[in-house]
Amino acid sequence: GRKLQNTGTAMWDASFVLAELLSRVKSPSNSPIKRWLPKPRNKHKGWDSWNGKIAVELGAGLGLPSIIASKVGLNKIVSTDGDPHVIKLLRTNIENNCVGTVPRVVKLFWDPESTKSWTLDRLCLDRPVDLVLASGVVYGADTRVFDALANTVSNICDDHTVVLLAHGQGAAPGLHRSTGPFFQSIEKRGFVYHRLDSLHLHADFRSRGCVVHVLKRESCTRKGEKSRSKMKSGRKNEPTSKTKKAKKKKKRKGKKQLEETSTPSKSKKNEKKKRKRKKIEDSIEDSIKNEMKTEVESKSKKTKTDNDTKVTENIKKKKKLKKRFKKLKKERSRHRASSTSSGNCSETSKSQKDRS
Repeated sequence: GRKLQNTGTAMWDASFVLAELLSRVKSPSNSPIKRWLPKPRNKHKGWDSWNGKIAVELGAGLGLPSIIASKVGLNKIVSTDGDPHVIKLLRTNIENNCVGTVPRVVKLFWDPESTKSWTLDRLCLDRPVDLVLASGVVYGADTRVFDALANTVSNICDDHTVVLLAHGQGAAPGLHRSTGPFFQSIEKRGFVYHRLDSLHLHADFRSRGCVVHVLKRESCTRKGEKSRSKMKSGRKNEPTSKTKKAKKKKKRKGKKQLEETSTPSKSKKNEKKKRKRKKIEDSIEDSIKNEMKTEVESKSKKTKTDNDTKVTENIKKKKKLKKRFKKLKKERSRHRASSTSSGNCSETSKSQKDRS
């Protein structure tokens, strides 16, 4: 094809990285950006999916992120660019590749003095958007362009908006380190920014200098969450597993030191609580021991009573047997006596007969 001077007619690495990341973020609450999501606009829907959300892409170029956004589940998408030649290509790409929700193409110039109502009317929107996409838009060294871009981002965002910015090798100086005039202007408008770890990007583009930043309003930061502007820039700020472990160890040591160097009133209260716990534990142990003793004693008593009953029964049986034996002896003696007396009577009768 013919050589074109404008940058919007080429496929840059940043647009591919942003589109590929968005294709994996079907549920924002379970994604690499979940830590930086603001409060949802609708509590019932939340950030479980992109359903019911509105997205705008700034400096869309060929519109690859917008095409992927239409397939992820966003309800309304607006693709913008300021070059008329680029807008023609953008419209044809969207018509040929989008299925379902077709993004609307709008010509939009960034203006540092534009108001919120003007930009929303230009985009035909009733309210601020939920997602802002931009890839390869911060390049060169013109601070006026950076200020205009920051102003447009601020005009279409509110406390419920997430901004995803992708940058490649040709980005402005200091942008990969989260420094430079663009971030200074975006900080003035109340935004907080964070650079995603390169492990969340596509493997083929981790070593090509591609970076993705997540932006949101500072008013919707969570409690205990520091703003990115107060932190030092660079890869050193990204917490690794080793640094996390070291921080946890430091916290534990600090807690121990605080406990050791606490005021005497607190130590006395802790001692009283420990004593009460010990008393309660001792009373429970004593009650358990007493219950065991009573159970053992009751069992022993039962065995004794059973043995006594058995002994008494045996004695009674012996007595009965003795009585029966005595009766039998008496009966035998009587029987013998009767037999001897009858024998004597018969002998006397015989002798008398012989005499006669």
